[in-house]
Amino acid sequence: LQDGRASKAMLGLLEKLSEMDHVKVICFDSVGDGDAQTRDNNMAKFLYNAIRSKKHRRTLILTGGVHASLKKGAPWDLNFVPMLKVLDEEFKKAASPKRLLNIGLKYKKLNTWACFETGCGLHAIDQPESPYSQAVAFNNYFTLEDNVEEQGYMSSLFIRQTTASPPALKRYGHTFGTR
Repeated sequence: LQDGRASKAMLGLLEKLSEMDHVKVICFDSVGDGDAQTRDNNMAKFLYNAIRSKKHRRTLILTGGVHASLKKGAPWDLNFVPMLKVLDEEFKKAASPKRLLNIGLKYKKLNTWACFETGCGLHAIDQPESPYSQAVAFNNYFTLEDNVEEQGYMSSLFIRQTTASPPALKRYGHTFGTR
């Protein structure tokens, strides 16, 4: 699968984070047998155990949009429970609960390097005007919601236009360069 997980930017971020003394990088994707729900359940269980077993002041989880939602349901399955929702439910039952804050990415124009039905490569996506794109003239801004919003986020980061990062490795017969 070619998406942001395999980008030069993500590789660079992980390299920089791994050089920091006070930061521990944990990879948590659960691939293999099972459906989407099994994958998200496995990722939530892994993260719960990793976070619970350490005395972390803060944990930053980088994951795709659907996995980061605190709202039940997905476009392909209204009963789907995203990874972060599963993790949140586990923390609510714990003796010392953790507070989760998820950040949804909002944008007007998105360039992404991904694989879609039309093929793998650079794709441009334009969103229709939205309250986020019309609220202020800023190119970037952050909002914190009082409640979980429609797509399941407690906060949003609006970026008027994104620039895609190419893959870090050779994939699908194309060479995109390496570090």
